[in-house]
Amino acid sequence: MTYPGQQPPLSGTSAGIGEPPPRYLTKSPPPPARRSGKLPLAFGFLAGTVLGLAGGIVGTLVVVDRDVPAPSQPEVVRPLLDPDPFSAQAGDCLHAVGDSNGEFSRSAERVACSDPEANYVVIEQLFSTTGLAGKDCSNVPGWVDGNSVVYDFDSNLQGLRQICVMPKSG
Repeated sequence: MTYPGQQPPLSGTSAGIGEPPPRYLTKSPPPPARRSGKLPLAFGFLAGTVLGLAGGIVGTLVVVDRDVPAPSQPEVVRPLLDPDPFSAQAGDCLHAVGDSNGEFSRSAERVACSDPEANYVVIEQLFSTTGLAGKDCSNVPGWVDGNSVVYDFDSNLQGLRQICVMPKSG
C-alpha cells in the first residue's frame, strides 16, 4: 500500500507481513581510521638523509681514491718563438750549453725569458757584410771578458754574425 506522495515499491520487492523489508542502497561503513601523525614522515626524511649522506661519502671516496698522479711541476707554456738564436734582439733570452765555442754556438736557441731553460740574455748582435774584423763583443758596453759569444757557424753568413750574451741572473 502506498500513501499519497510516496513512490510505489520497485517491482518484485513488495514487502508483505512477515517478510523482511526490501533491501535498498545503504551507506557502506566508513574505512578504518588511519593513524595520523608525523612519525612516518619523519622516518622517510631520516631514511632519505641517511642514504644521501652515504652516497655522498662513497662518491667522495671513489673520487679521492683514484690513482691519478698530481703534477710535480706546472706545465710550462712556451710562446711560439723562432728558435734561431740570430732572430733574437738585445734583451731576449737564449738557452745554450757546451764547453767549446762551436758546441756552445750550435746548441744555442732562442727561448722566452720566462722559460726555466733560459740561461743567457742577449746584450747585442753584431753583423757585418765585410767581416767582423775589429768588431767583437769586447767593444760592446755591458759585455765583460769571460762572458760567452754565440758565433754563426752554420749559415752562409758564417763569420759575419755573432751574439754577445751574458749569463741570465735569477
